[in-house]
Amino acid sequence: MEGLFARFDTALKERGYFALGGQIIDASIVEAPKQRLSREEKRQIHDGEDPPWPPAKARQKDTQARWTVKRGRVKAKPGPTLDGSEARLVEGLLIPAFGYKSHITIDRRFRLIRRFTVTDVNRHGIRALSQI
Repeated sequence: MEGLFARFDTALKERGYFALGGQIIDASIVEAPKQRLSREEKRQIHDGEDPPWPPAKARQKDTQARWTVKRGRVKAKPGPTLDGSEARLVEGLLIPAFGYKSHITIDRRFRLIRRFTVTDVNRHGIRALSQI
């Protein structure tokens, strides 16, 4: 993927395009199927070991995805509250998510994708994008 973006940058520069308008960095959580693992299997994966699964079962297990909490908002239902005050229109919501984070860097002016990487959800996007 890195080689493809390098070739793309070279082709744009040859045609006089220079990305000087700033960058937008964004990350989206891509959920993966939740794994049903025993405590021992979880410990082995956390320690960097491969659990002793048959090949068919190992192909079905995702050992690189991680858990995180994504933040969202939900509209509060109208109506009276316990303290008699008016209900807030928006309440914070924390949603557990299992999967990966898709990081992207876009040129602000032309909206061209400049870099792209996927990490587990516990990594920080700016650090991940600066390493490629």
